[in-house]
Amino acid sequence: MGDFKSYKMTVPTYGAIMLDPDMKYCLLVQGFYTKASWGFPKGKINAEESPEDCAVREVLEETGFDVKDLLKPDKYLERQWNGQLTRLYIINGVPLSTKFQPRTRKEIKSLHWFPIDALPTHKKDLTSKMQLNMNPNSFFMAIPFVKSLRKWIDNKNTQQEARRPKSANSSIFKAKIQEGQEENKYQILNRNGTIAGKPRSLATQFDTGAFPGGQDQWMSKSSGRSGVCPDAWKNFKFDVEPILDCLPSYRRSLA
Repeated sequence: MGDFKSYKMTVPTYGAIMLDPDMKYCLLVQGFYTKASWGFPKGKINAEESPEDCAVREVLEETGFDVKDLLKPDKYLERQWNGQLTRLYIINGVPLSTKFQPRTRKEIKSLHWFPIDALPTHKKDLTSKMQLNMNPNSFFMAIPFVKSLRKWIDNKNTQQEARRPKSANSSIFKAKIQEGQEENKYQILNRNGTIAGKPRSLATQFDTGAFPGGQDQWMSKSSGRSGVCPDAWKNFKFDVEPILDCLPSYRRSLA
């Protein structure tokens, strides 16, 4: 009897860490007994069963949710203590609105989404006590994986941020160096602080191609010809005398 119990305690267990799409919450299950700790859904592997199949089966039995299509064989966390291996496959993208329904009787009493940053990383960590009003011992089965899970999520977020295309409006002023020449760029700010239009080159800001309407904005309505200056500008001239009167040197020469 003792040998069988020792053997049973060394049988590997497999399960899943189920995350919401934003990777801020994880699903924990609580055993049927009153003082049972919260932990991740998992269970012992059967003879001739693959680790992935075991994880899918155990999660389906304890939560009623099928993770077969979401499970990646190379995406997992594992720990080993007292000679027993526990591997949990990371399943992200599970909606918080999912309705879970355990398929086994008198095994799972409760299921709940917990904020990952509120879970303890060791038995003396009072984070859960302060944020959830729950003692660290309530998460005894989950504690060994929390620290590694947070690190995995941080790396995942960093990778996603690196792949995300940078916004063209990330800065107001930019300098672009191309073919050994520096080309200054500018953007226009509206009165409300928003950015208008695309960045333009200071060297070509008056080029007709830089305007959304192209050369149409430079067409004379009367002639309909492209490139012709509008009629309003044909009779334009400077009023020279008032301008010269404003110059002190010019007034002294007249005196």
